[in-house]
Amino acid sequence: MKIFLTSILILTSAVTFGQVTSSADTSSNVFIAMLKPGLDSVKATINDSTMFVATKGQLILYWNNPHTAFIADGRFGYIPPEQLVRVNKPCFKFTFSKHKFTCDKDYELYQVAERTGADLNSLVKRIQSKDTKALLQFFRLRELVDGASAEEFPEDFWALINLWTDKELSSFISTLGNSEKKAFCDLLIESSYCNPYEYYKLYYPLTLQKISLTK
Repeated sequence: MKIFLTSILILTSAVTFGQVTSSADTSSNVFIAMLKPGLDSVKATINDSTMFVATKGQLILYWNNPHTAFIADGRFGYIPPEQLVRVNKPCFKFTFSKHKFTCDKDYELYQVAERTGADLNSLVKRIQSKDTKALLQFFRLRELVDGASAEEFPEDFWALINLWTDKELSSFISTLGNSEKKAFCDLLIESSYCNPYEYYKLYYPLTLQKISLTK
């Protein structure tokens, strides 16, 4: 199951994390949270289906608008803000170990890739195997997306790049020409689920250096 994240991803570049509060702090759109004291577990849901169960002490990336909770393995769902406390901790490293990378033929981005002669699922599998040509081919789909596929693309892009190490990603960026290098680095910022500069500083410092050189 996928949701469209583009409308909120743009907001994250200015996010900073604050202090612990008695309830979820609404002064920022995106922050790190945990379950409020007294709660041992809470179900994160979408349309009455349980997507995961948040547990006591577990770090959660929370979007205030809409009220969406993310955990490191890529799963997400609705948790009421009154059941959380905001904490002054950095974002965890996303693994997307439970993210659904395969998609059906009615997925708009699949159809965009198909029009270029590529099978999206095959392309994604190659990216998971650290195929640089496949990552470049996927990245170039950005020039063709519109409508629903334009919303699907940054979500899938950010999940995929988190499967790569800092060294792998920064080395890939070094192979790009100036125009594509800037566009790729811009997309790294725009597609991030959280504050991109803090996230890349922690987990992708070499990549952040490449990003900084394009500004």
